Amino acid sequence: MKNMISLLVLILLLSACGQNTANDPIDVNYKSGTEGIDIQLVPNHPPSRIFEGTSFTIAAQISNKGAYDTFGRIAIIGLDQTYTPIREQEIEMLPLKGRSESNTLGDFYVQEFFGEQTNVPPGAKEYRAKYLLLAIYEYMTILNADVCINPALLDIEREQSSCTVQAKQRFSGQGAPIAFTQVEEVVTPAGEDVRIEFVFTIENRGRGDVFSPIRIDDVRLGTKPLTCNKREITEDELKQKRNIVVCSRTEPRQGAYTSALSATLQYTYKTTAPGEFIVQRIR
Repeated sequence: MKNMISLLVLILLLSACGQNTANDPIDVNYKSGTEGIDIQLVPNHPPSRIFEGTSFTIAAQISNKGAYDTFGRIAIIGLDQTYTPIREQEIEMLPLKGRSESNTLGDFYVQEFFGEQTNVPPGAKEYRAKYLLLAIYEYMTILNADVCINPALLDIEREQSSCTVQAKQRFSGQGAPIAFTQVEEVVTPAGEDVRIEFVFTIENRGRGDVFSPIRIDDVRLGTKPLTCNKREITEDELKQKRNIVVCSRTEPRQGAYTSALSATLQYTYKTTAPGEFIVQRIR
């Protein structure tokens, strides 16, 4: 009986060791997804219907749901200053930090716009005030990926390599609206050496629009810089799907090795949130 009890205690201890506890660290990749600045209108600010002659407040929560710090400006457009005058049409956005281990949700705050006394156009019973909140902000995207580099061109050398080359790698996002979605690796002869090319596919996966050319910065294989066929993608190129950038370098023929491929994008992004309320004439 004593041996049986000891065996049960041992089983329970082993089971407990195999279970996660509330204090176990959770591995979260914050540089994932395709979100950036998000605008959410605050309910009842303003109410859906107000009477003419009253003032109003438009409030919105501005959140950085991406993985990078940002700054920019917030504007409200569409309101007719004759019937729904508002004090400020454009203001600086507060600097907002992105999601991280120490800030899992990212920074956010509530922005308010204060309206003066409203009016209804002559002859109308009510006025539908439509508006658009607009955030224009600076953002970035950083790609970090492990790649297998195999400068060998003979099949027998490839078979004996220490790692396997992935001709294409696909990605879902790096914590920003502009995303590296695919990288293709191509190795070709270059005299005594080999030319290694990385073909980057870059796409707008966010819910807004690019507001500037996308600048391609600091493309590296390990610590070695790569030479790229262009250093920016225009808004028109992105819309027309001409969003390919080819970066390369020449390497001596040697054994296969694994290295880190990194690249950075810098751009201005625009996101919007529509709203409306009704101004009713006092009878």
